Amino acid sequence: MTTLFQILPDPQDLLSLPPEVLAGTIIECIPDYRRNEGRFQLADLIHGCFRSHGNENAYSQAYERPITLAIAEALNWLTAQGLVMLDPTQPVQAQWLTLTRRGQSLKTGADVEASLSLVDREFFLGPRLDVKNAALMDISREGISS
Repeated sequence: MTTLFQILPDPQDLLSLPPEVLAGTIIECIPDYRRNEGRFQLADLIHGCFRSHGNENAYSQAYERPITLAIAEALNWLTAQGLVMLDPTQPVQAQWLTLTRRGQSLKTGADVEASLSLVDREFFLGPRLDVKNAALMDISREGISS
């Protein structure tokens, strides 16, 4: 099982990463934590990261809160990007997460980066702005010709 500690054994390295970079690292770990039809929870990623949970190859308990928050922040970023979502077949209180269809195709941090640059450029920015600008141009022309 690949853990965040194995990839980033120095807690300062983990805490220095921006959410989108840590998110790519988390994508690499998620397959090892998925269970129950691909579901996982924030607790799955955190459990075993700290010595207080009985794992000697883990972060010191002194880092538990900042690292937990950093992991949650990265998961929130993955959710905002449409790569992770709450599993709609489970009670909301359980907070089971699952990868989206797009998220399932990503295996590494590089995949996350490549996917998002493509999405940002071609899907979110390009077509929407072009359609909106075209509509505004049509409205402007109608106003001028009237």
